[in-house]
Amino acid sequence: MSFLMLVIIVGCGAWFVHWKFKFSWGSIWTSIGTVAFLLVRWAFSQEQEQHRKVSERVRRMSTYSNEELKEHANNFNYSPQERSSATREMKRRRENGTGPF
Repeated sequence: MSFLMLVIIVGCGAWFVHWKFKFSWGSIWTSIGTVAFLLVRWAFSQEQEQHRKVSERVRRMSTYSNEELKEHANNFNYSPQERSSATREMKRRRENGTGPF
């Protein structure tokens, strides 16, 4: 439903720009395509940045001692992502038999 609404809004906006400002249809669709391309590119870069942050956090957590992980997981001064990463690392160590948890 939201995709259909987006198509209707973009179509009406394109018609309005063509009607009011006398832009050619080619330039309107080129502009829409350029904006769509830039939005997809921006979203992809955001996803890569988020993946990099998560990988860095997991790598850092794997170097902590068991006591540091436990303190990190229970300290609410850290972000929820940091605490959940510490909890997952503790669970992984418990399943591997390398931690006292």
